[in-house]
Amino acid sequence: MDLRLLENIVTIAEEHSISRAAGRLFISQPALSQQLSKLEAQLGTPLFFRGKQDISLTQAGEIYVKNAIKILAIRNETYNQIYDIASNRKGTFSIGVSPGRSPMIASMAYSKLLKEFPDFNVRVFGLDNAKTEEMILHRKLDLGFLLLTDEEVSSNLPFSYISLGREDMYLVTSRNHPLASRYYQGSECPLIDLKLFQHESFALPTKGAKIRRFVDDLFASQGISPTIRYEVFNVQAIRTVVSRSNLCTIIPSGFLSKDNNLIHFRLKPNRFMDFAIAWNSNHHMITAEQYFIELCQNIHHENQFIE
Repeated sequence: MDLRLLENIVTIAEEHSISRAAGRLFISQPALSQQLSKLEAQLGTPLFFRGKQDISLTQAGEIYVKNAIKILAIRNETYNQIYDIASNRKGTFSIGVSPGRSPMIASMAYSKLLKEFPDFNVRVFGLDNAKTEEMILHRKLDLGFLLLTDEEVSSNLPFSYISLGREDMYLVTSRNHPLASRYYQGSECPLIDLKLFQHESFALPTKGAKIRRFVDDLFASQGISPTIRYEVFNVQAIRTVVSRSNLCTIIPSGFLSKDNNLIHFRLKPNRFMDFAIAWNSNHHMITAEQYFIELCQNIHHENQFIE
């Protein structure tokens, strides 16, 4: 079986384009088209529907790509396990990082990893929380940074993980916010009932983001229908607009800022999220990956990543 061909077909499926896949694979488009046509002729059925703008998988194509991914994952894990046993200290693994703290932690850990495993190749992909989880479950990623809600932590998750830190949820406002200043007495992060702010305006992450889904559920559990004036994916941008307006937000403690113009309230009753590194439960954890996770744990503990 030609594993390179499997990789090429999977790449076409990911890119929805033969030309884009060819560019990513550093081969010519005619050569890649010829490979695909030859394979389809061999199988006796097309793997892709050809459209004017892009291409999509046929039913046969979905079966082929699904199993190709499994085969490639087995190949990678087999080589990594052998390298581990042979102490060759070389191999590869992939990790998904989401906007926020993950890229910085991964970068700091990567530089230290290379000193111990100089011949290792770590592939890093910038992804959102949902995509990271999906790729871990389908074994397209070896490791991934995830935010997990308190309900998820207490449930039977379909993957394994190790927590880098448990983060309480905080209501954040500017010091000039009329209502917040009334309840803030200079103590550090006093407890607050969210219902006291049910008529205030909020800045929140864009719908679909993990923190936004959690906050929406939190509002619903309190019977609150908030007024949302500002929505953006980047939490740092949310902090900035809250600091300069009368908007409120709700974020995990790991995203709190040392901005002196912001004040923080712990929610009552307490809710939390876990900042974690996750992997497929069937994935064999190699020494380099274990070392990488240990580095991330130490970096997160030492820095606490409050910006």
